[in-house]
Amino acid sequence: MYNSHLFLNDTEQAYTFAELYSNADSFDIPSNDVTISLGEQLGKVIDLHHIILESNKLCRGDYKQFLPAQNLRCRYNHENSAFLKIAPVKEEELYDHPKILLYHNVVYESEINTIKSVSADELKTSTGYMSGNKTPVTAFLYRMSQTAFVNNELPELSFFSRRIEDISDLALKHCETLQVVNYAPGGFYRVHTDYLPPHEDYLGKSGNRIATVLFYLNDVPLGGETVFPRLKLSVSPEKGSALIWHNMLPDGSVNLLTHHSACPVIIGEKWIITQWIRAKGQKCLRRVYASWKHDTSSDGSTEDQ
Repeated sequence: MYNSHLFLNDTEQAYTFAELYSNADSFDIPSNDVTISLGEQLGKVIDLHHIILESNKLCRGDYKQFLPAQNLRCRYNHENSAFLKIAPVKEEELYDHPKILLYHNVVYESEINTIKSVSADELKTSTGYMSGNKTPVTAFLYRMSQTAFVNNELPELSFFSRRIEDISDLALKHCETLQVVNYAPGGFYRVHTDYLPPHEDYLGKSGNRIATVLFYLNDVPLGGETVFPRLKLSVSPEKGSALIWHNMLPDGSVNLLTHHSACPVIIGEKWIITQWIRAKGQKCLRRVYASWKHDTSSDGSTEDQ
């Protein structure tokens, strides 16, 4: 029926039937894309639908690598800690508004093996929180993976906490438990944000998730990219690298540009570790980039808060 109405240039009815079909089979990504495209034409698409469409395009490779017209650079970073003075890390700027950084070769083979060994028996089907429900549920419609939460204070992982503090220039005193995630072939995570809803009760204890540090533990032959649909930015998994971005603006409000998703793994599997760092305890450490502010031109200078 969708095709028939589209052939007759009856976009309104074509949208109605496409929506019925996509609701009946939410896994059918092409039909979802069609529904969103028709909805855009009719002005019926909400913002979230639009970024889902952009995310699907990025995962399919419809866009060539998008490089913003900003002063991005690669360098050896030796500024964040005393340790980096003698062992600088390779830092690549991927985006400047907001600041997204990729660090190369910051996790080693022996450390990867240790992490997998510690988490292997703890892996369980990933869950999430549905709207209006405070109990975690299994939700294959938007997430398909296995997750293990690992205590950051384990002696075997002490190196890891130090590494995160060195490259992020943030303190882990109020961070969350390390999250190890395994994506099998077909595994994915739909568009989401890492910052927590402002109304959550537990924000008062440690504050919101000021930053995300995501480590890639293996290369993925095909698929598995981390994509930021609002930025048209795609990052391919690279063994031993770490991706860092800030989820909050300098004034403490959430940064909507940090919507991201994990593309489906086509060939192979994908292992990552995620560390969410909370705002509490960062007051004298956090580096504030003036360029993070909305629609503000800046020379990229920094100041301490």
